[in-house]
Amino acid sequence: RRTRAFAQDQNRPDTFYVGTTDGVYISTDNAKTFTRTSQSGLVVNALVALGGGRILAGVEGEGLFVSADFGRSWQASNDGFRERLVRRIVSDESRNRVLVLTGADGPKNSALFEMDRRSEGWQRIELPKDRDVRTVALFEGGEMVLGTDDGAFLGTQAGPPWVRMPLNAAGLDAHPHVADLYIHGSRLLVASDHGLFSSRDRGKTWALIRLGTGSSVVALAAAPSGRVIAATPL
Repeated sequence: RRTRAFAQDQNRPDTFYVGTTDGVYISTDNAKTFTRTSQSGLVVNALVALGGGRILAGVEGEGLFVSADFGRSWQASNDGFRERLVRRIVSDESRNRVLVLTGADGPKNSALFEMDRRSEGWQRIELPKDRDVRTVALFEGGEMVLGTDDGAFLGTQAGPPWVRMPLNAAGLDAHPHVADLYIHGSRLLVASDHGLFSSRDRGKTWALIRLGTGSSVVALAAAPSGRVIAATPL
């Protein structure tokens, strides 16, 4: 099995959730041991712990699964997402909403949905035209950032209008394929096939960080302290 998503419980710091190509596994002993709690064979691409024991899992070809008991049991939720590839789930606690990015490869397949956690109602958010959207992240003020097949786009709390953020390093706009995003305060990291782009002023200026001999960065993970780990291809 391969691990595709990882989350720590907000209320129980020793509890971790792992999304794999064979279901959801949980650990209640600070990641020493793991037990599968979902049915086998589920390909889980995204996970988010919402607090109070509630977890959302994005399952390939099955849409969303939800647990209300700290991952001990799971139920399919929101039939409108069935057959969609759920790529990313982002919780926006201060605005009491959840964002779900779906879609297979290709610009016509990308879709972004917002769930109001009070009413559990869903609405679709308009995306940049003709762009393959791979990931989404939020600034503290709720402004959205999209990672696409043509760099990063900055939007408002509601999404559009979208403005492309030129990733200028050494005077050139790289137009990279973006794989992942990380935001902390005014800091924005963009993992791409051209390397790791770093901005400390919300995307106004950029530096390109090279990691080893290769150029691609495929994923980012961050600790509460702000420490960031970048993953590169083998």
